Amino acid sequence: MMLLKTYLLLFVVTFFATTIKSQPTNNNVEKSVIDSTLFVYGKTFFLTGDFNKARTIFHQVLANIDTTAQKADTIAGLYKYIAGIYNYVGGSYYHQKDFENALKYFGLALKIRKKLDNPTQIANSYSNIGLVYVEKKEYQKALNYHKKSLELFYEKQHDNGIANQLNNIGEVYYCLKEYNKAESYFISSLKIAKKLNDEDRLLDNYVDLVNNYFAKKQYDKANEYYQSLIKLSKIISRKKSEESARKQVEFNIKKKEHKNTLLLKEIEAQKYKQYGLFGALCFLGVLIVLFFLNQKNYKKRKEEEVEKLLNKLKLIKTETLVDKFISSHQKQEIPINKLKIERYCKGKLNETDFKILKTIYLNPIISNKQIAETIYLSIPGVKSSFTKMYELFNIKEATQNKRISLVIKIAEIIQEEE
Repeated sequence: MMLLKTYLLLFVVTFFATTIKSQPTNNNVEKSVIDSTLFVYGKTFFLTGDFNKARTIFHQVLANIDTTAQKADTIAGLYKYIAGIYNYVGGSYYHQKDFENALKYFGLALKIRKKLDNPTQIANSYSNIGLVYVEKKEYQKALNYHKKSLELFYEKQHDNGIANQLNNIGEVYYCLKEYNKAESYFISSLKIAKKLNDEDRLLDNYVDLVNNYFAKKQYDKANEYYQSLIKLSKIISRKKSEESARKQVEFNIKKKEHKNTLLLKEIEAQKYKQYGLFGALCFLGVLIVLFFLNQKNYKKRKEEEVEKLLNKLKLIKTETLVDKFISSHQKQEIPINKLKIERYCKGKLNETDFKILKTIYLNPIISNKQIAETIYLSIPGVKSSFTKMYELFNIKEATQNKRISLVIKIAEIIQEEE
């Protein structure tokens, strides 16, 4: 019987939770009339067993409703919500065994539903009131309400409602110890449950039949349904285990897929890094190649520039030749007109400077070391002399070409006519 009571309580909770959902909704009503946030909070507290908080919130929702301000086309939808709230309040009192208040609010819900002429919801209200009278042990009243409910469900051909009320009526007869009548209703409920393949209802039917046959001392029958009960319990348990395992597998698959997604992203990121590194290396390689090509071209340009300067110098020297080659292997030295040079630089050159000028005039590409060895001067002294002469003769060319430019300048000064 404890399992029966548990079932009855679960039925009430399930019904209360679905009452409002089964109604046609009016979005305007829900948004402008019902405080939807509070309403959801109330249902949440109800379903989690905090009935006092649930009632407080439902009363607050009811207090905020103003039916006089509504249009005619929203009144019906509004009252469906109000009936649903009364159902929740009645259910909260039922669970706390305050049966008088439970009857009061179930009665209010029934009154509204009768005005709205909704047979299915009226049948549900009859059922709720019948359950309260069972708890109050007023079994005749309970029978009357359950039979009214059953009649309406038959009219609507509502199989779930029919099966539930047949079972409820069987429970009442069981409490009245009218076991034959109870058996008849339990069997009828069982047939519909099998038709619907409703395993939970079948389980409760088997429990009720086992208890009923034990009460009738028909132990063979009781054992028969007990074996069916055990078999079905195992099936349900296995299905729940399988469902749990299936959910775990799905979870593991999703977890693995998520992990693989992260791994793929990491691989893609590594690829991009590798591509980036490869691209950077390629770019660096191109820069290096361009650098060497540029250096090669730069060197070539400088060589060509030096060659041009040397050719220019050769031409100037040729024009100022006094004598031709003494032989095919030895060239006559071209004298430097010291007077012209001193006049040009206003006597700022010393004897060492003239020696360096004479040396590079004959060999423009001679090194500083070779010059130092020829005129017995230090290399820094040679460099200092060149710096001085570059400034005096206004030589602006690049470092590598200054010496040749200096020689050309001296040749031009010598070539000038008096």
